[in-house]
Amino acid sequence: MQSIIQKEFSDILPVSTSHHVGLKTVLLSSQETSSSLTQIAITELHKGDFVDTHVHPTMDEHYYFMEGEGLMMIVNEKYICKAGTYLLIPAGYRHNLQACSVMKFITIGVAL
Repeated sequence: MQSIIQKEFSDILPVSTSHHVGLKTVLLSSQETSSSLTQIAITELHKGDFVDTHVHPTMDEHYYFMEGEGLMMIVNEKYICKAGTYLLIPAGYRHNLQACSVMKFITIGVAL
């Protein structure tokens, strides 16, 4: 049986992203749940930061942009990402992200 988890954002130390660009505050990791979630995190990028093109073969990635603006390239198509934008990147889709300003967004990874 899954237990209840409560955390205060201010108590969680930010860490480097797996792409080594920006910092993320991990709200929930796969080690803390028995669900198919791989991670829920809030990430902050600085203007000019670039997350290289990559693929998650076995994970859907959900983005919700809270602050700033950026450009997401998903399989050769550009998407403008700004406060209020939600994007689902299905497993297997190549993508990258360019920060046009300071950005803050939530990512939720879900394993297939």
